[in-house]
Amino acid sequence: MNYANGKGKLIFAAAGTSFSWTSWWGVIYPAAYSACVAVTGVKESGSTCYDCHDGREVKFTIPMERNSNSNRTSVSLPVNGTTPTYVGGSSCATAITAGIAALVWSVNPNLTATQVYSCMKSTSQYYPTLTSTHGYGNPNAGAACAMAATL
Repeated sequence: MNYANGKGKLIFAAAGTSFSWTSWWGVIYPAAYSACVAVTGVKESGSTCYDCHDGREVKFTIPMERNSNSNRTSVSLPVNGTTPTYVGGSSCATAITAGIAALVWSVNPNLTATQVYSCMKSTSQYYPTLTSTHGYGNPNAGAACAMAATL
């Protein structure tokens, strides 16, 4: 992680998704490393997901569960066949966050990892406040891309 980060790479890692009896653990490896940007899932309201880890290392969140039913998560392509499935957790939230970073970078490919992170951070839900368990909250992809276009 440190090597890649030192080479200017932006590394997102899942904070952790577990059973309810282990979700108290906090942010897990490798997301707990300072070289990583830890991401976790939240409910639509922003409250902690049933099985998602959170903690001071988390920098971004992505809604992964409905408020009314924690068994109803984000729709996904089917593993096989044609019936969509539902997925959730910090791993899925991390993939979405990496996708937002890719969108930001696509607007301005000359940006550094630090600049992409800054665009995402400064257009997020709670910015400039870094909360103790959910970081800067949900990134705003459109606003981050608009910011990247001006740099």
